[in-house]
Amino acid sequence: VLAAMRRHGIAPRSGCRRGGCSLCKADVVSGTVTHEVGAAATALTAEEVADGVCLPCRAHALTDCKIRLRGPARRIFTATPPRTATPA
Repeated sequence: VLAAMRRHGIAPRSGCRRGGCSLCKADVVSGTVTHEVGAAATALTAEEVADGVCLPCRAHALTDCKIRLRGPARRIFTATPPRTATPA
């Protein structure tokens, strides 16, 4: 999700880019994301995940989703899952 944000000119706060610092922490407003590669338990707790919090540096969109950045801007970003090519 973080890479997609940057491709669209959005530069959220981020530090380690590997799920350890929690600077990029954001809220999933709608849709579903997964953290295929884990994050440090101190950066994102199971309770936060259950409450719809994600780390964009580790999150992958499973469905079309809206992510609200934290901080002064509180901007909402729409992420979509990668599209797979259909055979001809």
